[in-house]
Amino acid sequence: MLGGSDRPGRQWQEPQRLLSVMRGGIGRIKDFHRVQLRHLPELGVDGGLVDHLTLIFAHLLDNAARYSPPTEPVVVSGRRCPTASASRSRTPARA
Repeated sequence: MLGGSDRPGRQWQEPQRLLSVMRGGIGRIKDFHRVQLRHLPELGVDGGLVDHLTLIFAHLLDNAARYSPPTEPVVVSGRRCPTASASRSRTPARA
Protein backbone atom coordinates (compact mmCIF):
# COMPACT_ATOMS: atom_id res chain seq x y z
CA MET A 1 0.00 0.00 0.00
CA LEU A 2 1.44 3.36 -0.95
CA GLY A 3 -0.48 5.57 1.39
CA GLY A 4 -3.56 6.24 3.41
CA SER A 5 -3.30 3.45 5.97
CA ASP A 6 -3.57 3.96 9.70
CA ARG A 7 0.08 3.09 10.14
CA PRO A 8 1.55 4.56 13.30
CA GLY A 9 4.18 7.25 12.87
CA ARG A 10 4.49 10.96 12.90
CA GLN A 11 1.44 12.73 11.56
CA TRP A 12 1.41 16.30 10.34
CA GLN A 13 -1.74 18.36 10.50
CA GLU A 14 -0.57 20.82 7.84
CA PRO A 15 0.78 20.12 4.36
CA GLN A 16 4.57 19.83 4.23
CA ARG A 17 6.84 21.09 1.47
CA LEU A 18 7.85 18.54 -1.16
CA LEU A 19 11.46 19.62 -0.63
CA SER A 20 11.24 18.65 3.06
CA VAL A 21 9.71 15.28 2.22
CA MET A 22 12.44 14.58 -0.34
CA ARG A 23 15.14 15.58 2.17
CA GLY A 24 13.60 13.15 4.65
CA GLY A 25 13.95 10.36 2.09
CA ILE A 26 17.55 11.32 1.36
CA GLY A 27 18.38 11.20 5.05
CA ARG A 28 17.28 7.57 5.26
CA ILE A 29 19.75 6.14 2.75
CA LYS A 30 23.36 5.07 3.24
CA ASP A 31 24.73 7.08 0.30
CA PHE A 32 22.87 10.29 1.13
CA HIS A 33 26.00 12.31 0.36
CA ARG A 34 25.74 11.38 -3.34
CA VAL A 35 22.25 12.83 -3.78
CA GLN A 36 22.02 16.26 -5.39
CA LEU A 37 18.67 18.04 -5.29
CA ARG A 38 18.06 20.29 -8.25
CA HIS A 39 14.84 22.08 -9.04
CA LEU A 40 11.71 20.90 -7.23
CA PRO A 41 8.37 22.67 -7.56
CA GLU A 42 6.94 24.49 -4.55
CA LEU A 43 4.26 21.96 -3.65
CA GLY A 44 2.63 20.89 -0.43
CA VAL A 45 2.25 17.23 0.50
CA ASP A 46 -0.81 16.24 2.52
CA GLY A 47 0.33 15.71 6.11
CA GLY A 48 -1.12 12.19 6.24
CA LEU A 49 1.03 11.11 3.28
CA VAL A 50 4.37 12.54 4.39
CA ASP A 51 5.68 9.35 6.07
CA HIS A 52 4.63 7.19 3.14
CA LEU A 53 6.18 9.44 0.50
CA THR A 54 9.37 9.80 2.53
CA LEU A 55 9.72 6.02 2.58
CA ILE A 56 8.94 5.71 -1.14
CA PHE A 57 11.52 8.37 -2.00
CA ALA A 58 14.06 6.63 0.24
CA HIS A 59 13.55 3.33 -1.60
CA LEU A 60 13.82 4.97 -5.02
CA LEU A 61 16.94 6.92 -4.07
CA ASP A 62 18.55 3.88 -2.48
CA ASN A 63 18.00 1.91 -5.69
CA ALA A 64 19.41 4.76 -7.77
CA ALA A 65 22.52 4.94 -5.59
CA ARG A 66 22.95 1.19 -5.38
CA TYR A 67 22.70 0.52 -9.13
CA SER A 68 24.78 3.42 -10.38
CA PRO A 69 28.55 3.91 -10.41
CA PRO A 70 29.65 4.67 -6.84
CA THR A 71 31.57 7.79 -7.89
CA GLU A 72 28.65 9.40 -9.71
CA PRO A 73 26.01 11.62 -8.10
CA VAL A 74 22.31 10.81 -7.97
CA VAL A 75 20.60 13.91 -9.34
CA VAL A 76 16.97 14.54 -8.37
CA SER A 77 14.73 17.11 -10.02
CA GLY A 78 11.02 17.57 -10.40
CA ARG A 79 8.50 19.55 -12.32
CA ARG A 80 4.87 20.37 -12.06
CA CYS A 81 2.64 18.56 -14.55
CA PRO A 82 -0.83 19.79 -15.55
CA THR A 83 -2.60 17.32 -13.25
CA ALA A 84 0.19 16.12 -10.93
CA SER A 85 3.82 16.45 -9.98
CA ALA A 86 6.68 14.31 -11.21
CA SER A 87 10.15 13.81 -9.80
CA ARG A 88 13.05 12.27 -11.61
CA SER A 89 16.27 10.70 -10.46
CA ARG A 90 19.13 10.61 -12.96
CA THR A 91 22.18 8.41 -12.61
CA PRO A 92 24.62 7.19 -15.23
CA ALA A 93 24.37 3.55 -16.21
CA ARG A 94 26.89 1.13 -14.79
CA ALA A 95 29.39 -0.20 -17.26
